[in-house]
Amino acid sequence: MELRIKSNTITTVVTGDSMCPKLLNGDAIVIREIKNREYFFWGHLYLIDTKDYRMLRYIRKHPTKPKEFVILHSENPIYEDIEISISSILKFYFVERALRMSNL
Repeated sequence: MELRIKSNTITTVVTGDSMCPKLLNGDAIVIREIKNREYFFWGHLYLIDTKDYRMLRYIRKHPTKPKEFVILHSENPIYEDIEISISSILKFYFVERALRMSNL
């Protein structure tokens, strides 16, 4: 489910446990699509769309090829870092806010 709050933001629900304990399955995030691929806010949280996956990860600078690749990092330590080419990212969204959803 997605809900538009402002014209350039979308609210969507987190699925999975890759960002636990920071974000839990069922929490909501407010995201904004980033069109400019010239720079990233290194270390910040992004929603990444590729051909096969949609992932919520921190983007880190690649140590040897920062113009071609990035490192995707999870909050949950059981997940390994992922090296991915920037060109394989179809869309990426900056996570502006997180909303904790709890069952009452």
